[in-house]
Amino acid sequence: MDKSMRKKRMYALLIDGIMLVVVLFIWLILIYLLQELLGLYQVKTGPKYVVKMVLNFSLLIILFGLTFIYLPSLAETTFGKYMMGLKIEPISGRITFGRILFRSLFKLIFYSTIIGIFIDYFTVFILKQDATHDRLLRTTVIER
Repeated sequence: MDKSMRKKRMYALLIDGIMLVVVLFIWLILIYLLQELLGLYQVKTGPKYVVKMVLNFSLLIILFGLTFIYLPSLAETTFGKYMMGLKIEPISGRITFGRILFRSLFKLIFYSTIIGIFIDYFTVFILKQDATHDRLLRTTVIER
């Protein structure tokens, strides 16, 4: 992987991170408004509390899923990669919803640890190879 591609991927990751923050901010506003509308904001116990928690969790899953799993499986790219002119290409087979789902969940779990960040930094910038999640799922990122 050449230097310009690594740079584009780094910027795409930064854009995706900003997008994640924006999506979570919108999610928090929606949750607050829905809880106020349904009278659940001050509820701390009982059946209404369970409804409140299910509502919170389901909206998070829907927004995260649409933004980082469903749309990339249709377009073969994330918002950041699209802005940088990149797309996800399978080395073998084709991009499926399940493949993108596993790729996104792996990235979420792997990058939530410091060791995961260091391993991928070493892999991409020192060894100049594809990221761990790309090698695991036999995908690569190419220019559109």
